[in-house]
Amino acid sequence: MPTIKEGFQDLEHRYLFQETARRLAAYRASHPEVDLIPLGIGDVTRPLAPAVIQAMHEAVDDLSRQGLSRAGLTAYGGENAPYVWAKTPDGIGSWDFFDLLLDKAGVIVTPGSGFGREGEGWFRITSFNDRARTAEAMERIKTCLNGL
Repeated sequence: MPTIKEGFQDLEHRYLFQETARRLAAYRASHPEVDLIPLGIGDVTRPLAPAVIQAMHEAVDDLSRQGLSRAGLTAYGGENAPYVWAKTPDGIGSWDFFDLLLDKAGVIVTPGSGFGREGEGWFRITSFNDRARTAEAMERIKTCLNGL
């Protein structure tokens, strides 16, 4: 018999995609001049060519995980999926960190708490972006965190 994962039913009032869209719309309305870099939710509805898949894995390894590490964050993943998870710094909440990176760096990540209680204090980035933009995002994150 199927079971519901603990914490899943707690997502109703802070569902990840709806809350992310709400916050982005408000930010874009008040900051139309900011060139945002989306590293949050990727468009997984399109088929990927093998060369793209290989390039994504290289980008995740070379840029995302190592870039987050250079920014002083503990990062995991990217080996078997196009996502890297990282711990938020200094106990900052997932949504507070989302807001910080959006406001100070113009980078969009996915707050870990959107996946349930266990995700609080974490964030996720996707490799569904090109190499140059991912490198720029890593530099923006590093600069943002150095300013804290």
